[in-house]
Amino acid sequence: MYRSTRRDGYDGTLCSSRHFEHLVQFWTEMGWVEVYPGFRHYGEFDGGVTVEIAKARRLRATQSFLGLAEEHQIYPDTPIQHFRKDHAVTSPVEVKTSSIRNARGKKVSKKMKPPQSPKLRMAMEQVREINAFMEQHSFSLEQVPQFKRVFNKGDEPSFDYDLGGRLYCIAAGTG
Repeated sequence: MYRSTRRDGYDGTLCSSRHFEHLVQFWTEMGWVEVYPGFRHYGEFDGGVTVEIAKARRLRATQSFLGLAEEHQIYPDTPIQHFRKDHAVTSPVEVKTSSIRNARGKKVSKKMKPPQSPKLRMAMEQVREINAFMEQHSFSLEQVPQFKRVFNKGDEPSFDYDLGGRLYCIAAGTG
């Protein structure tokens, strides 16, 4: 599973990037994880610099850690049963900037702080109602599906939570 370690990737969570990096250092010193550093290899294409190959940093649990977890009946295929994500601490609505093309021609946008308005509160309440409805039902999944709503072009002067706002499932699956 990939998880961004950019500083802004921890916004809206209970952990900061600094806290996580301290944990990684501690876990490494305890012999609980092995860290494989990431890298990027740049090349030249059509007169421009591009990333030819890239690998994200990886953390791998050691046998020592897996043994400790097993003593507490926690296994690699069952962590969701023991550690649930608290969606109440994150906003059910996300707003992104307008998409622009990066150097490789890919459209990218960034998360931004949502403009405060009654329409934001209404959009958040709608998603919370959907998630509460989902909680009332049972699924053949380890987690009840939870949703968030993502609006684009939040940096446009005319943005008013009235266009788009796709629903995305953020928690579900079989582990």
